[in-house]
Amino acid sequence: MATQREAERSRNSAATARARKKKAAKRRQQAIIRIVLLVLIVALVIILAAFGIRSLLGGKGASDTTLTVKKNGAIVFEEWMALDDNYLNADEMKDYVKDVIAQYNSSSNKNVKLKDFKEKGGSVYCRTEYPDADTYYDFTSYYLYTGKVSDLSDGTVDPSTVHLMTVAGAVKGNAVDISEVLAASDAHLLVIEENVKVVVPGNILYVTDACTAVTEKDTVMITPPTGGNDAAVKTIIVYK
Repeated sequence: MATQREAERSRNSAATARARKKKAAKRRQQAIIRIVLLVLIVALVIILAAFGIRSLLGGKGASDTTLTVKKNGAIVFEEWMALDDNYLNADEMKDYVKDVIAQYNSSSNKNVKLKDFKEKGGSVYCRTEYPDADTYYDFTSYYLYTGKVSDLSDGTVDPSTVHLMTVAGAVKGNAVDISEVLAASDAHLLVIEENVKVVVPGNILYVTDACTAVTEKDTVMITPPTGGNDAAVKTIIVYK
């Protein structure tokens, strides 16, 4: 009997050991799966940060419609247009844009450039470049002015209509008197009437309060006034 009980205990011990090994193997497998999933999630986050969520999903791309002022005064305009909103396909749209630019350059002796045009995810991306703000205004009919803060005193903008806020570290502060702004006469000035994201080559010091959101130290998002999607307010950005 003793030998039988010992044999039974041995069999039970072996079965228990096998069960423990199976559980341990399953736990290791689950741990490996969690690690793999974590690695995949981290990799996805890195990809989204590098290329932009919309670009990865075939949408508008890493940024919305954007107007960028370069240090040399040139203006870069990047726009996304849905093909569903147009009667032309991508190739026809590109030919049309090229023709319009060629005709304008020929008649004005200016140098507007089509820098990029591509289709992705049912939309087209168009990037144009203008030698200065005056050319952009003339070509598009959207008001744009760039200069110095000292220009505020020459009638370019009526100071009585200007309501500026201080900006520090991409955060709006308090309202500021126009006299304080004029004291920074060597700072740069941008005046625009268009609902668009604006990027300037410096740190923003002051911005008009209405319809603006400072999203980066050099970036302002301008939105339509309430109830007026087709309207645009005059926005002033002072930067240095």
